[in-house]
Amino acid sequence: MFYVALTRAQQALVLVGADGRPQPPDSRYYGWQDEVLAAWPALAPLGAVAGP
Repeated sequence: MFYVALTRAQQALVLVGADGRPQPPDSRYYGWQDEVLAAWPALAPLGAVAGP
């Protein structure tokens, strides 16, 4: 379902998560937010924005 939301958004996609402290991939608290934070350098030039 997460993949569908990411790939079908036409104008905007709002992702809401917990705090912004990245977790290592082997942590039990590692999640999709960490994938987004790791990919942020590639997403920002494409128009991704972070809001409050």
